[in-house]
Amino acid sequence: MDQTHTSFQRRVTRLALIIAAATLVALSQQVLLRPLLLSEPVQAHNDQPRPQEAARP
Repeated sequence: MDQTHTSFQRRVTRLALIIAAATLVALSQQVLLRPLLLSEPVQAHNDQPRPQEAARP
């Protein structure tokens, strides 16, 4: 019974490590993608007034 219990613990720990790694990768990808998605509309808003300011003078 001890051998099966240890093997079960090993499987659980492996699954836990895999799940933790997957969550870390997903969070890191979201953190890397969020600034890119947020910077696109910000750049668009910053680009819109520039031609207007250039056209005014």
